[in-house]
Amino acid sequence: THPKNPASPSGDRIAAMAEAADGRLWVATMEKGLNLLDPQSGRFERFEHRAGDPRSLPSDAVHGLYVDAAGSLWVGTHSGLSHLHADGKSFETFGTRNGLPSDVVYGIRNDRQGRLWLSTNNGLSCFDPRSGQFVNYGVSDGLQSGEFNLGAGYQSTSGELFFGGINGFNAFMPDRLRHVSQAPPVVLTAVNVGHRPLTGPADQ
Repeated sequence: THPKNPASPSGDRIAAMAEAADGRLWVATMEKGLNLLDPQSGRFERFEHRAGDPRSLPSDAVHGLYVDAAGSLWVGTHSGLSHLHADGKSFETFGTRNGLPSDVVYGIRNDRQGRLWLSTNNGLSCFDPRSGQFVNYGVSDGLQSGEFNLGAGYQSTSGELFFGGINGFNAFMPDRLRHVSQAPPVVLTAVNVGHRPLTGPADQ
């Protein structure tokens, strides 16, 4: 990096890399934004956060990158999930206000249905880009912890996803997850009055 050369990388601490559809290379830094390298010229194009501009990168702390089957870039940052628009210059950002469990997004992987799986600082989230809907998973769903970490995401050839965090890692097949659409019934098992249990069936 060279502060006086805008064609140099914006930072030296690299968090992630991903190949763009045209062969250029996306390079994410841990605190200095995002870069796009042209291997032919060796020049970098910088994408950084601009205060007050909601179409810019939401944070210069970039944790994860993913290029989907259509060639679109998805960026996990310290301030949400960003999608680079077709103009190649501006971003649309999703955060807790849209349904993410945390604005800190580490890893991004996809599944066979075109959904994105995101590891965050507050569990895993499944995002459907077509509907804009998030489905979130927490410790009660079997996660090693609510907190994951950067650089710890992988997809096997069978489609199994792996995400690592502070207490180990989780492995799962996205297509095999069952979603319960109806809440379980509430059952009374005991009733206390003044810290003393009432006799007889609690549900009566």
